This record gives sequence, structure tokens and C-alpha cells, in this order.
Amino acid sequence: MKVDVTLGIEYLKERTVFGSPLSKFEGIQFQVADNYIKLESARLLVYKAAWMLDKGSFSHTDLNKAIAAAKLAAPTAAFDIIKEVMMWLGAYGYTKEAGLERGLRGVISYIVGAEGAQNIMRLIIARELLGKD
Repeated sequence: MKVDVTLGIEYLKERTVFGSPLSKFEGIQFQVADNYIKLESARLLVYKAAWMLDKGSFSHTDLNKAIAAAKLAAPTAAFDIIKEVMMWLGAYGYTKEAGLERGLRGVISYIVGAEGAQNIMRLIIARELLGKD
């Protein structure tokens, strides 16, 4: 099951409170904008790392930094975004029907260890920036 990014956006447009769609409230609009920036930032880090690997002309140090940065940013951004969308949807957000709980469980596996825990990615980045000594 694919969790569609637009699920939360569509809900905000359809759900009305106090006679207006949730999407009309500034606080929600700020969250949508912040989530978009998190998603695009993570996506660009992943694209950069993939591009560097395809290019094949970068040092091991530069590749390590780029890959670790993507592996640090993407799951964290995904977790934050899914969690916030779940909150927008209320109790429905964490039901199996919404599909978000499955996405959240999948993302957590990357945060806690499937691809190296987040602090390991931080250590790799710091080691490459500061040197191994």
C-alpha cells in the first residue's frame, strides 16, 4: 500500500470546522509549507547522493557525506510529516484504513536501524568533516 502525500492535503481541503475548511487556517497552512520544505530538502539530498554515485568522480569522503546526509534526513522528514498528517486526520489517522500507520512503522525501521541508526549517520558525517583522528 502506497501512502499518498496528498492524503493530508485533500483532508484539509474537505474537513470543515467553524464553517471553514481546515486548509483556510493559517496555522495549518504553515504546517503544510514546512512539511513541503522538509520533503523537498530530503528529496534533493537523495537525488544529490544518487547523482554523485552515478557520476563516479567524487571522493570516498564526499560520497560518504552525501549518502549519510540523505539517510539521516529522509527518514526523519518522512516520520515528521507522517506524524503531522496523522494528527490532522485525528483518530482516523492511525487506523489501518488511512494507511499512515503502516508508513510510520516503515519509516521508523530506517530511523532505528535498518540502514544504520540516525546517530551513526551523524558520526559518519562528522568523521568525514573533521577527519578520523
